[in-house]
Amino acid sequence: MSLSSADLYRELMAEMRWRRDTEFKLLTVHIAVSSAAVALVTQAQGKGAGLEILAPVTAVALVTTSWLAIRSKVISENKIYQYLGARVVRIWEEAKLFTAAAEGVPPFLEERSRRFGTGAGSKLTLRSLFLAWLATVLFASIVVLRTLLGLAAEAGYDCDFP
Repeated sequence: MSLSSADLYRELMAEMRWRRDTEFKLLTVHIAVSSAAVALVTQAQGKGAGLEILAPVTAVALVTTSWLAIRSKVISENKIYQYLGARVVRIWEEAKLFTAAAEGVPPFLEERSRRFGTGAGSKLTLRSLFLAWLATVLFASIVVLRTLLGLAAEAGYDCDFP
């Protein structure tokens, strides 16, 4: 059984929509994991130096694992998304949506529509994932540094920076 161009177009668009929604859900999960990691580090404060160092290290490990797994999934799904986008553009070309109907009448779709499905949104998602990871790692690093400096000061070391 062969699909008509209209049916194929609907199927492709539904598949692309699912991939965009999945990407957004994965980003949401990563932000939730990052928030939980920050909460873990915050709750460990004042509970002893061992926990004050272990909690940030655990948080960084958790967020890094989340970031790498979700990043990998977004990249692999984006490759499929780009393939589907190219198929949609071919359908548009077959329907002559880039061609002017008559002289002086602009085409139905602008030339920039040929870039449909090339993954610009995924690049934004990957940047957002990285920024959430980086913010969590920096926060955890500051907490560990503060804890270590506090321990050094308690031990009698001079911890003043010039």
